[in-house]
Amino acid sequence: MITPPLDPFEERLERLLAAVERLAETTAQQAQTAQQQQQTIQQFVGVLAEQAIAITELTQTVREAVVASQRAAQASQAAAMVAKNHQDTIRDLTKELRQEPL
Repeated sequence: MITPPLDPFEERLERLLAAVERLAETTAQQAQTAQQQQQTIQQFVGVLAEQAIAITELTQTVREAVVASQRAAQASQAAAMVAKNHQDTIRDLTKELRQEPL
């Protein structure tokens, strides 16, 4: 059985339906791509949030390290002063002992 040829209106209608089907497929693919992009962006934001927390913690640790270093430097200066005082005291005692008659 041979189908009769389509008239110009039916041909245009067939082409239009085919175009609408392609458009529907393209739209579905774009929606899927958009959903994947949204998931990727959400993961990226999660990673950025974790990095921000890590940077905040690191900044706090650095501040604490700076304070500890300053305290260590102060303790070192104090120890140097005590050592100098001891050295001066020993020198003075030695000098005194040398001046005393036996």
